[in-house]
Amino acid sequence: MDVLINPHQAAFIKGRRITDNFCTAHILVHHLHTSKLSAALLKIDFERAFDNINWCFLVDLLQARGFGPLWISWIQALLRSANTSVILNGTPGNSFSCKCRLRQGDPLSPLLFILCVDVLSRMLQRAATSQLLPDLGIGQVRIQTLQFADDLLIFFDGSLRSAATIKLILDSFAAYSGLKINYSKSSLTPINLLVNQAAALANSFGCCVKSFPLNYLGLPLSPKRFCRSDYLPLIETVDNCLARWKGLSLSRGADSSSSIRCSRPYLPISARCLDYQLGF
Repeated sequence: MDVLINPHQAAFIKGRRITDNFCTAHILVHHLHTSKLSAALLKIDFERAFDNINWCFLVDLLQARGFGPLWISWIQALLRSANTSVILNGTPGNSFSCKCRLRQGDPLSPLLFILCVDVLSRMLQRAATSQLLPDLGIGQVRIQTLQFADDLLIFFDGSLRSAATIKLILDSFAAYSGLKINYSKSSLTPINLLVNQAAALANSFGCCVKSFPLNYLGLPLSPKRFCRSDYLPLIETVDNCLARWKGLSLSRGADSSSSIRCSRPYLPISARCLDYQLGF
């Protein structure tokens, strides 16, 4: 998977960390801001991501990426064996088979999902290679997207031409893959752009304008260096979780710890990221 997936997708792949994405985003935003370069950051929200994957798209993708017929037949059998029922007033109805979606709770589903969304990154990269989108980055490092599972950031130069190209790519990807973009929950954050420019860009996508600091992967993203006080809400959240352990035995605390880690997958509290941000 490490070879198959864009290096800026940090989820579900051994050796990649959520904190890398946040720090990369901060470095790029800080560079664009201090260099006085006009740019925009588009934060994409996928609508019910796992529920909308088109199976025909997934099979075509697996074939294109070199997976063998036997492996693909196993994946198809796994998907088609799932049944769903609707619960009304506590009573489940008759079961029926699904025509799309990935199975919730299946350990293969996250890997299949990031294979699917990797197509979008490749489409945007190809547009940049074809000079349909200007390159953004620092030095030799070019960055169009940063992904963590279905959490997607797209960086572009802030022009209406680039916005139209990105919108076309997003809509084409959604039509083929089944992964619909929820533009009403997506947002555009301007970097060194005028208010009317940002409004025009947001209008072209049908999304809202949000300013920095922007909540990204559970942390406040901003071009400025943060001080300790900026992390107080995050620290208070963790402190409240720890307070619930009072009076519990060690074994119960261990169980609670596992539960909290599972329910808060986006808390990137690592020494590496915080040390970088706080300047320790």
